[in-house]
Amino acid sequence: MVIDAQKRQPDHSVNSWGWGADGKCYGWSHRAVHGFKIGDKIEKGSAAYKGKEYTIETKEQAEQAAKDFADEVS
Repeated sequence: MVIDAQKRQPDHSVNSWGWGADGKCYGWSHRAVHGFKIGDKIEKGSAAYKGKEYTIETKEQAEQAAKDFADEVS
């Protein structure tokens, strides 16, 4: 799979999120990987959950969910 890998912060030394050719935005660490897309639900118990349940409606929200996931599993 090809992913346009990015760093969550400019000073980070490793990539931990990026868009895949399949249209999902992925977040990962050495422990886990998960892809997010428009229509996915972020619910309590998800590693991307940050105190608010919602359905991803935009690419920006998918991107944020991937970053939140990567942050939680790192």
